[in-house]
Amino acid sequence: MLAHQRQELLTQKKLLQDQNAQLQLLLTLTHRISQTDDFQSALTITLTKICQTIDWDFAEAWIPNPKETLLDCSRGWYSRDPTFDLFRYHRKTTTFAPNIGLPGRVWVSKKPEWITEISAESACCCLCAEGGLNLDLNTGVGVPILFRDRVLAILVFFKQARSEPEPRLIDFIQLIAAQLGTLIQRIKVETALFEANQKLKYLVTIDGLTGIANRRKFDQYIHREWQRLFREQLPLSLILGDIDFFKRYNDTYGHQAGDDCLRNVATKIRLLVKRPADLVARYGGEEFAVILPNTDAKGAIHVAETIRQGVENLKIPHGGSEISKYVTLSLGVSSLIPNPLVNIEALINQADQALYRAKAGGRNQTVAEYSIPANLYCTI
Repeated sequence: MLAHQRQELLTQKKLLQDQNAQLQLLLTLTHRISQTDDFQSALTITLTKICQTIDWDFAEAWIPNPKETLLDCSRGWYSRDPTFDLFRYHRKTTTFAPNIGLPGRVWVSKKPEWITEISAESACCCLCAEGGLNLDLNTGVGVPILFRDRVLAILVFFKQARSEPEPRLIDFIQLIAAQLGTLIQRIKVETALFEANQKLKYLVTIDGLTGIANRRKFDQYIHREWQRLFREQLPLSLILGDIDFFKRYNDTYGHQAGDDCLRNVATKIRLLVKRPADLVARYGGEEFAVILPNTDAKGAIHVAETIRQGVENLKIPHGGSEISKYVTLSLGVSSLIPNPLVNIEALINQADQALYRAKAGGRNQTVAEYSIPANLYCTI
């Protein structure tokens, strides 16, 4: 009688210890999960901690593909023994369809499933990988991660020893799964918000017609590069280009053709200006700008001439032009090293004056300007 009572007390003590360990794990995981923005890392942490606490051998997670037609093996997993590595390697290339295998069945039922004896089922239904049965995996458990009745992932655990269903254990894993469900949804919402913000930032700095940077982006970029190159004392160059007789082009071919012309010219300039640090922008109606950081006057003139020749080589017919039967560009180039004696308007004014000279001198040419008007000098 006393021996039976002693055994009962030991059993109760063990149960309390297990429950306390699980509670501590739940608190720890809840904190860790709430601190991470990486779902795959959260999965690995969760699977590892659960397996170590409940003393199981292998764990993995399955996630519906974007079309929700198959379950793919996630990057999160746990193995207590290196002999499971080959099993994991095969699992990475495995997929489960709805109702196929333990993950597939849990996916459809949206309920946990416990398999006491895996060997009693076909290998394809449970393991779906070479070597799975050779590892003597006898018990399997699958638990869905749900959010508003939608399956976000399936947690799967394997054990080599045969084990009967434990409702408390399933309840415990479900509590963890609920935390992961909240995390997944939070990450999805934050990711969607981030992508929307990035798209908005992109849209407000891109010219809607040509797809290159707009005037707002130009102003932001030239000020940023001016400050950077002021610190580094390196040259900053600017090219302003204007399509020759563009008003006549519109009058001759119509505004739709004019828009197509602007798009073609913008695309050509963007293709010819290849350095990542350079910026091509639509500066005005038919006017384009190219910002060339760390480029001297000689280099900027070379780029401008490449652009001029490239646009002319497009051979866009222009019956209203007085200088060519094709669309051409006039370009003005300026270049200086930012310094306390001048302001940023000096660079822009130089390029504008050079462009004026290019147009006044016959168009379809590149002119560089080096003089700085007195009113653009800064007072120290």
